[in-house]
Amino acid sequence: MRTLHLIATLAAVSAFGGRESHAVLVTVFNVNTIADKADFDLQDGVCDADSTVAGEQCSLRAAIQNANLLGTPVLINVPAGVYRLSRKAHDDTATNGDLDITGNVTIAGAGSATTIIDAKKIKDRVFDIRPGATGNISDLTITHGRTPGKFGDSDDEDVGGGIRNDGTLVLTQCKVSHCFSTNDGGGVDNDGVAATLVDCYIVANSSFDDGAGIDMDGADVTITGSTIAKNKAFGPDAESAGIEVHGGSLTMTNSTVSGNRAHSRGGGITCESGGVTMLRHVTIALNHAKGEEGISVQDSATMTIANCLLYKNLHNCQGSIQSFGGNVELGHSCGFGTGDKSQTDSKLAPLKNNGGPTPTHALKPGSGAIGAGNPANCEPTDQRGNARKTNCDSGAFETP
Repeated sequence: MRTLHLIATLAAVSAFGGRESHAVLVTVFNVNTIADKADFDLQDGVCDADSTVAGEQCSLRAAIQNANLLGTPVLINVPAGVYRLSRKAHDDTATNGDLDITGNVTIAGAGSATTIIDAKKIKDRVFDIRPGATGNISDLTITHGRTPGKFGDSDDEDVGGGIRNDGTLVLTQCKVSHCFSTNDGGGVDNDGVAATLVDCYIVANSSFDDGAGIDMDGADVTITGSTIAKNKAFGPDAESAGIEVHGGSLTMTNSTVSGNRAHSRGGGITCESGGVTMLRHVTIALNHAKGEEGISVQDSATMTIANCLLYKNLHNCQGSIQSFGGNVELGHSCGFGTGDKSQTDSKLAPLKNNGGPTPTHALKPGSGAIGAGNPANCEPTDQRGNARKTNCDSGAFETP
């Protein structure tokens, strides 16, 4: 007999010293096959993608299809394995092509090194979070996604090679790599309400136009403990290889933007069209473009930075940037004054695993960033989760 995968959890709510408890019913689907098959009967409320095999064959696609039908939160557990998407025809129901999320869905892998979702065969993105939906995705790798359109197309189908978010996205301890967009957002495209990235590695993605790593249009995005590296915006007018903030807001803390390349301008982070960007303890290094290469502010946008480190971007800064002190620049293009350091070598080691969930640039002995942070803006920990000193270092990495 088939049964629904349901668990009840107890949530306690306290208000004005009082106490109130209520049960929250959560549907749980446990994926148990790597096969990319759709559910054969979406009316029975059971995740089963193969009627010819005894027992429930709960594929990732079938679990998402069922989750989308429910009006309550759903948890999908995805064990270690390589999940190769293979149903090529594109639609917006998760039956074919990318994995469309239209409900309140949590997808939990077993770790980004072991749970891998690969979209190479379908020539489509991996996840598509639709308007009004919430996708909470953790502990997995998203790879080889691509937008289904032609180069330079400007409709909404052609943004977000790995993830397109038109709703609410929470991405935790995930890797997004080798994804491609024929327009904007090679790795992640955010046009929705909000996105939060925690301890994520956005690496080696590409876009024909803007935001090869992350592109955001009007969304509010928070990035913590993450590395955006080696992404490439390669079209003739392409800019913002690392992150593009087009309206909306970006708050970025204890993170690294490194080795990104844009054909036009904005190798690292570009904030434009009234966008608001706030950076604290961010390492911005080795980004390249024909124009502005480190951080760039344009079109009535604003950017504030504190305890950040800019290293070998050639042109570190462009536009009006407000400093809250503790910033270190190898060069003088940022126009730093009292409380910051210009023409100072941070002596960064190569990007690698130095502990913690994401790669970082360690500070070599004699680095000008050691102890250069403004104590008023020191975070408690660095990108790796290590405690910071009272007189903290600038950038994402704290020396012992």
